[in-house]
Amino acid sequence: MEFKKYRGMKVKVSTIDSKGNVASIKYGKVVMTTLNLIVVQFEHYKETFSREIIIADRGIKIEIRDGGSWIELRKHMAIYA
Repeated sequence: MEFKKYRGMKVKVSTIDSKGNVASIKYGKVVMTTLNLIVVQFEHYKETFSREIIIADRGIKIEIRDGGSWIELRKHMAIYA
């Protein structure tokens, strides 16, 4: 499965603390994709996320805007695999 379908979608990146609570939230847009990477443009910088980071579920939660709701990218990848 390629990440191509996510290009142009809105993204919400949440940082999760050790207690499982959301520590911070950043909003951006997917500007570039490869087979294993997603590049997200935030207000003043870009950040790259690998497939392993997205699937690992370790301290970061990436959600995409799909229609009218936010869907966790890890679950979305499983639906469309």
